[in-house]
Amino acid sequence: MLTYLDSSALVKRYVLEDGAAQVQEVYTKTLQGETKLAFFVWNVGEALGVLDTCQRRNG
Repeated sequence: MLTYLDSSALVKRYVLEDGAAQVQEVYTKTLQGETKLAFFVWNVGEALGVLDTCQRRNG
């Protein structure tokens, strides 16, 4: 199985918000070899921008 993660799903891996538990489940399945992750490289850039903003707000 192949699971596509968009920018918001990538952020949910590191920020606790609605849907974070489902994203954690996908990562667990990936580590167990049940699925593979797919995302576009520009999603990583978008996610990093959001994570940077979260860090700045939370000090």
